Amino acid sequence: MERTDSTAADAAPGLADWLTRNKLRPGVFAERIGTTREAVRKYCLPFGDSSRQVPGLEIMERIIAATGNELSPADFYPPHLSALTSPDAPA
Repeated sequence: MERTDSTAADAAPGLADWLTRNKLRPGVFAERIGTTREAVRKYCLPFGDSSRQVPGLEIMERIIAATGNELSPADFYPPHLSALTSPDAPA
């Protein structure tokens, strides 16, 4: 089944799923990566939320390391944009 725009906008970044699967609260994860609980909360908001933020390069690198490379930069962008940056995307 293909996602509609509203469903894609309501989807959450991969970090939200990762935290849930690993039973970690945003505050605990924030301490691990050297940022605030509020920043992690904003990284986890649905793609359509105007308060959502994408981490900067330094924090994103820390997130990727802290998740054991389970996440990548593509996990912080809506699926339709992530598909464009995939190595399998048509040139």
